[in-house]
Amino acid sequence: METTTVGEGVGEKKPKGEQESPPMWTVWTAGSYAVVMLLIGLPLWWKTTAVQRVPLPYSDMASLRGHLESSFLIKIPVHLVGFAKVSPNDDNKFHNIEGHSFSISYAQTSSLEMDAIYKSSNLYDVDKEMCKLAKKNSNSSAHPVTIYYVGRSDLLIEYGQKVIFGNCKSLYYISNSSKIRFDTVWNVLRKIAGFGQIDGGWELTDPNNPRSSSVKESLQLPLSSGYNILLSLLVPEPEVLESKWEIEPAVTDFLNPMLKKISAFAEFSVRSQVLSYIRLNVYPKWNADKNYHEIPYEQLPLVINPVESKLTSFVSQNPVLNFLTYTAPCNKVPLQILENDGTPLASNAFLVPQWGGIFIYNPPCTTGENSTELKIHQVSTEHVMSVVISQFRSLIGLPEKSSIDVLDFRGSALRDWEVDMLIRRRLTKLIVTAANTLHSLGQLLDEITNIVVTEEVGDQVEKSVAAIKAAIEEASQGNLEAAQGHAIEAFKSSEIAFHHPKNLKQLYFPDDQKYAIYIPLFLPVGIPVLLSLRGIFQRLLTIWKSAHQLKPKTD
Repeated sequence: METTTVGEGVGEKKPKGEQESPPMWTVWTAGSYAVVMLLIGLPLWWKTTAVQRVPLPYSDMASLRGHLESSFLIKIPVHLVGFAKVSPNDDNKFHNIEGHSFSISYAQTSSLEMDAIYKSSNLYDVDKEMCKLAKKNSNSSAHPVTIYYVGRSDLLIEYGQKVIFGNCKSLYYISNSSKIRFDTVWNVLRKIAGFGQIDGGWELTDPNNPRSSSVKESLQLPLSSGYNILLSLLVPEPEVLESKWEIEPAVTDFLNPMLKKISAFAEFSVRSQVLSYIRLNVYPKWNADKNYHEIPYEQLPLVINPVESKLTSFVSQNPVLNFLTYTAPCNKVPLQILENDGTPLASNAFLVPQWGGIFIYNPPCTTGENSTELKIHQVSTEHVMSVVISQFRSLIGLPEKSSIDVLDFRGSALRDWEVDMLIRRRLTKLIVTAANTLHSLGQLLDEITNIVVTEEVGDQVEKSVAAIKAAIEEASQGNLEAAQGHAIEAFKSSEIAFHHPKNLKQLYFPDDQKYAIYIPLFLPVGIPVLLSLRGIFQRLLTIWKSAHQLKPKTD
C-alpha cells in the first residue's frame, strides 16, 4: 500500500486565521515608491510651492521708529561772540530744545569782526562784511550760527535792544551790555530751530500747537526727492492782445540762485510754456466805486480744475509745482482778487496748497478808435518772478510775513539760516517717514505670509535701514548736508521696498485653493503608499518574530 508524505512546500496549508505574508519583491517595490515620494517628491513639492521670502532686519525695522521718538536729536552749533559767558548750569539746559541739541561756544570779537561791526555805516553793511568773513572761514558743513554782540548806540537808537537775524548765519544782539539773559538765549535758540513765530502769527512746527501744525502741513509740498516747476503764461485773447515774456533770463536771474541754494533740500527742474485761449472759470463783477472788475473770494476754488486739465503734462514721477500768470482780457482790465473780507488782495495772486499759485496780471490795455487792432505786450517778468518767489517760499514753509526781526534780502531770496531750518525740518520728516514705512512693511509681511520678498526688496530695506542710521549719526554731529543726503536715500529705498510690484499677495494660491488642487492629486497616490507602508511594517514585524522564535534557548 502506497503512502503519501505531506511535507513543507507548495501544498502546505496555513492554519486558519493566519494570513500569508507578501513576497519580498513587493515589499521592496512599495518601499521604493514610499522613499521616492517622501524623500524626493514631498520636499521638491514643498520647495517649488514655497513663497520666496529673503531674511529682513525685522528688529531694526521695528525699533527705528521708537529710537527716533526717544533719542533723535539734531545738533546745532551756536557761537556767541563778545558775550559774557552764561553759567555752566544754564548751558546744560540747551541740550534738548524740541528735538534739537545746541552746543554753545564762546569767543572774543576778533579785529576783523570789530572793524565790520564798528566801522560799517549801518547794520546791512555789518551783515555784508560778516557774511564775507563767514564764507572765508567756513571749512565744514557744520558751520555754526554766530550771534554777535553789537554795542553801538546809533543802532540801539534805530532798532532798540533786540536780536536781529541777518542774511547769512549771523545774528546781531544790539544792546548796551554784553551780558545776555538766559530767557533771551532760549528764545533765540527756539527761533533758530524753527519754533518761533515767523509765519505771520502761527508757529512752524510747534508740537504744542496742533492747529498750526495742520495748517503748515496743508501748505507745504508733498514729500518727494525732487520737484518740477512749471511756469505758465495764460493768454485768453491772443487775437486782441498777444502777451509775450522773456522768462529764461528771469529764471536765471531770480529763481535759479534760490534753487541752487536749496539744492540739498531737493532736486528742482524748471519748465515754461505759453497757453492761448485759456480763461478762468470766474465771473468778475464791475465795481464802479473802485473802478475795477473784482473776483470774489468764494469764486477762487472754481479756477483750478478747468485750468489744470489744460496744462501741458510731461512724464515724471516728481510732483509738479504750477505757477500760472493769467493776463486779464482787455475788457476786464483791471481785474482784482478780493480777500475773504472783501478788501483788495495786494499781491493779486492766491496760493493753492501743495499745487502752486495763480497770479492775475493786468496788461496796459488802451481804448480808442484803434482798440480792436492786435497789440503785442511784453509781460514784466520781474513782477511775475517776485510773485512766484513769494509763493514758492510759502510752499516750502517760509511765508513772506515774519514776526522775527530780520534784515531785508541781499542777493538770493533765501537766507542761510532759513535754508538750514528747511533742511532740518525736511531731514526729520524724511527720516520719520522712512522709519514709519519700514515699520509698516514689517507689520505687513508679518501678518500676510503669502507676500513675496525678493532679494531686490531685501537689498532696498537693508539700504534704507543703513541710511537712516547714517543720517541719525550725521545729524547728531551737525552735518546737515550729509544727513540730508542719507535721509533722501533712506526715503527712496523705503518707498521702493514698500511699493515694489512683486510685493503682492499670491491671490491665486490661498490655502483653500491649495487644498482643492493638491488633495485630488495626492490622495490617489498617497493612500496606496500609506497602505503599502502598513504591509511593509507587518512583513518586517513577522520576520523579526520568526527570528526570535527560531533562536535557541539557553539554560
